[in-house]
Amino acid sequence: KIEGEKQGKRPPLEDAKAKILDAARNRIVSGLQADLRKRVEKKFNFVIHEDALLKCYEGLPKSEEMFYPGTKDPVKREDLQPLDIPTVDRELPFYGYTTREGDERLYTLGDYKTHFDNMSVFQRPKRAQMLGGLRQKITEEIGKVLMDFEARDLDYYEDEGVLLKVNARVEEMMV
Repeated sequence: KIEGEKQGKRPPLEDAKAKILDAARNRIVSGLQADLRKRVEKKFNFVIHEDALLKCYEGLPKSEEMFYPGTKDPVKREDLQPLDIPTVDRELPFYGYTTREGDERLYTLGDYKTHFDNMSVFQRPKRAQMLGGLRQKITEEIGKVLMDFEARDLDYYEDEGVLLKVNARVEEMMV
């Protein structure tokens, strides 16, 4: 539906049509991907404890440069600030999920602190990304594990068609 026209030069009709179709297609694909993530998270009982998430956010370094001042060299891991989690809070449940075999995996704030302290400067969530950025980073990380579980449940690792597509994609990326 066209709600109005702008004055000035118009793009060719075919270009406009292609751009609109691409936008609609991308919106549909994004919706399907979000639905799949939600379904997989529900299937494997993924949960993040909000109180622990807030404590983790509060413990993120206040400011952390990605490069040493005056250089283009990334800050080395040993020069990064640790996640500041009080000892008393390190046993708080942070996030968890159920494995394919039905085992419950529960990670504490202390587990995440160890993981965070071993991340490179580029892997770490930043305080500037706010609480939502931290939640998204953790959800993405655990989402990869859960998607792997789902792919194994669907036998994608044995499916010849999937393996051919993966190999073709790897070759394309290498080129």
